[in-house]
Amino acid sequence: MPSLIWKAFFLAQIKNHPRIPATFGGVQVNHCKNVHCANFGVVAPESRGASGVKPDKVGAYTVIGSEERHRILSCQICKRSTTMRSNVAIVQELARFEPSKMRKESACCPVESCEAFGLNVSVSPEAYHRHGHTKAGVVRYRCKKCGATFSTGAPIRTQRRPEMTDQVLNC
Repeated sequence: MPSLIWKAFFLAQIKNHPRIPATFGGVQVNHCKNVHCANFGVVAPESRGASGVKPDKVGAYTVIGSEERHRILSCQICKRSTTMRSNVAIVQELARFEPSKMRKESACCPVESCEAFGLNVSVSPEAYHRHGHTKAGVVRYRCKKCGATFSTGAPIRTQRRPEMTDQVLNC
């Protein structure tokens, strides 16, 4: 009897989760990663019941695992497996690491109580004046309102623990 209840609970959980994470922003990274496989870059069907592709045919995948964060996509042609990733997280990380965005976000007075806080150097150049360069050659500015100095370098320049980079990106 307990096994039937457990099975019913498990089936209810499966119905609440999509087979693979949905495409987001035109990005779908859940496919075979083996470049020599016919399934390379062929996206697995997102909906349940759509996996009716015969084994050894292009588009045939098996989803392994019950927990959403530990599911694995297994290619039926080359028999290689890959951990499924959230497409939303991939798009967010790509946007976060866009160099032009990183420079623009940091180019304003860092003092929250200052009147110039949030005023970008490129939008309001009259609120700042150039104050030399950093050792890396990046322009340094001084706020005319509060006297705080800052540079327009990317925020990643302040990373102090490079050994954590892989772990952070995998999360």
